[in-house]
Amino acid sequence: MKRTRILLADDHPQIRELLRVILEPEFSVVGAAEDGETLLQYAQSLQPDVIISDINMPKVDGLQAARLLKDIAPHTRVIFLTAHAEPSYVAAAVAAGAVGYLIKGTTTDLVGSLRSMIGSLPAQEFAPHIPPAQGRQSTSHAEGRPGR
Repeated sequence: MKRTRILLADDHPQIRELLRVILEPEFSVVGAAEDGETLLQYAQSLQPDVIISDINMPKVDGLQAARLLKDIAPHTRVIFLTAHAEPSYVAAAVAAGAVGYLIKGTTTDLVGSLRSMIGSLPAQEFAPHIPPAQGRQSTSHAEGRPGR
């Protein structure tokens, strides 16, 4: 069975590393971005199935990145993991195309919550993707690098 390919995006290295450690046994974490600009670059080259992103990030915030992802990685689904609990942020995330929204620190089972969200995504929305040759180079650059 194909493991879901996940790209992480958060400006805090500890959060990226924690997510990588807890998700890697079940999912394939293909990269980790420290800002929205890097997130967009990695998303375009890696074409992950799912992106788990914060909203507040340098260069390009997560909401703007989600809007741009519709063109550069149209089959990728975005789940926000953020500290913003305000309804206006949830609405903005949904408007930007997010399929999930989790508030940091509000769940005792983060992996279970993410697993549930990822598992509920329709399989037909995940189009198979074979990265171009340059994408393969980017993959080796991004994989397993929690600080990137």
